[in-house]
Amino acid sequence: MALLNDLALSSFEGRLRLRSEPTSGLGDVELNEVTAPGTPAANRIRLYAKDQSAVSALFYKNDAGTEINLSGSLTGTGVANRIAFWSDTTVLSSDADLTFLTDTLTATKVVVSNANTAGSVLFASATGITQDNASFFYVDADNDLVLGSTSVPDALIKGRGLYVARAGSQAACTLFSHGNTGLQGNFNAVIPRGTLAVPTATQSGDGIGFLVSGHDNSAYTTQAPAAIFLVAAEAWTSIAHGSDIRLGTTALGATSRGERFRIGPSGQWGIGGATYGTAAQYFRSAGAAAAPTWATIAASEVGSGTALTKTDDTNVTLTLGGTPTTALLAAASITAGWTGTLGVARGGTNLASYAVGDLLYASGATTLAKLADVAAGAYLRSGGLTTAPLWSTLILPNSATVNYIPIATGANTWGESASLRFDGTSLALGGAIDANSQFVLKGSYTPAAGLAVGMYQQTTINGIAGSSIVGSYFVPTIVEAGSGNHGVINICRYEGTITPGAGTCTNLAVVEVVNIAAGSGTTNATTLKVTGESSGASNNYALWVTSGKSRFGGNLMFDTDGVGAGTASLGTLNCPAITLTAPYTWITALSSDGSTVYMPAWK
Repeated sequence: MALLNDLALSSFEGRLRLRSEPTSGLGDVELNEVTAPGTPAANRIRLYAKDQSAVSALFYKNDAGTEINLSGSLTGTGVANRIAFWSDTTVLSSDADLTFLTDTLTATKVVVSNANTAGSVLFASATGITQDNASFFYVDADNDLVLGSTSVPDALIKGRGLYVARAGSQAACTLFSHGNTGLQGNFNAVIPRGTLAVPTATQSGDGIGFLVSGHDNSAYTTQAPAAIFLVAAEAWTSIAHGSDIRLGTTALGATSRGERFRIGPSGQWGIGGATYGTAAQYFRSAGAAAAPTWATIAASEVGSGTALTKTDDTNVTLTLGGTPTTALLAAASITAGWTGTLGVARGGTNLASYAVGDLLYASGATTLAKLADVAAGAYLRSGGLTTAPLWSTLILPNSATVNYIPIATGANTWGESASLRFDGTSLALGGAIDANSQFVLKGSYTPAAGLAVGMYQQTTINGIAGSSIVGSYFVPTIVEAGSGNHGVINICRYEGTITPGAGTCTNLAVVEVVNIAAGSGTTNATTLKVTGESSGASNNYALWVTSGKSRFGGNLMFDTDGVGAGTASLGTLNCPAITLTAPYTWITALSSDGSTVYMPAWK
């Protein structure tokens, strides 16, 4: 195998050709510029020259068709996950303070401007990040943020947090809350114990202070001469958040602040701390140079006052008492009374005397009168509008018996009688209520003279044209029981008992119907009329006489006569007529078994 000492390169059809010349060294390689060539075959690259901004540059294309620029000179190394930056014009570098890991950028040290001042707080301006090291400063050694200065004014008050220092103008913290209602511009101080990660309950005495300090021409005051403290008044729990407000000042010519006033948890006022005084004490000034105190009024402190005076009139007199008599601030008493008759306009009656039982009433627009009492049982009744009231002449009973109906027991006297009772359902005349009767008439009755009648109806009924007239009308509705047997059901039933006496009786009737004279124009007049037989039963009758004789004093008339069959003559011996003949007519009737029968009748 021959040793390759040098190479000569020439371009042919856009490709690089290599030629070996054993006697000469390989000095350089020249490539003619071409446009981007096609993609080489797999596992090959294509090296070529190409114009780059009017300058020839070296490129190659891989088998994926990606063009790579080989011009320029880059140096430097990197570390995984670090972000590269130019440390020089041709050098890429990295730093541990700028790391990209798991989609998170960590920048522990970023220098925005080489002109930054140590302690300056950077903020955004219209042109970028800037600083104001004269007005917005952070003292890292003391953990203090200063507004308006580059340092905390005094070493004794360093390490307190936030400071506002201004020269020639007010140093203020202003809260704006636009468009809201209520207490929205709040300064909220949260004062738990424990740590930020594990807070614990606020304890009694913990609080926040609003302090006023200054400079005494030699140093800054370390204790604020004036202060307002918002303090927890108890150890806080989920149901107890007691608090108070304390006001402190420093006396003239002194350097130590003291508590002057306190608003307690219940709204009470304390002097010099929790000195709330006792009930009935007052807030007493001690003058312009001393604190006020709680005090009680002493008699010696009252001094001379004005006498309590009185004015008597016709009806009212006053008696004054008390010591001292010239000081209204001391105890005093007034005894009031009147003489004579107190007029109506003063709340009196203008009446000098009364009798037991008298009643007062307005006898006029501005006058009163008395109504004398009367006999027991009278009641007070109205006399009408604009008329004095009066006692009734009617006497009412003082009590009542259950179910008894009030009746007039005498002239202008109401009472009650055991013979008239009503319980809301049953009415009884002459005795006690019968639970089985809706209306019962009982008791013993003796008439004054003449006819004795148990119940007497004598009414006058004026008829109306075109209508019927009934003197007594009984239309009860009877509802049979759901079981058992009703021995008798009667719409109307009459029965009684005769107690025999020494007297005699000509005629006795359970029911007597007396004939009446019909008015003119009457077609049929009947003393007793049965309109038809009942219906719905196994046997239905219009009239049923179960036993005994039936007597008819007049003629018995049937609406329909029947004619018999067969031999008319019954024989002369059976003929009741004067002229012995066959029956004049036959009367049709029904037998007990329902068969039609014929009764002979002679004229």
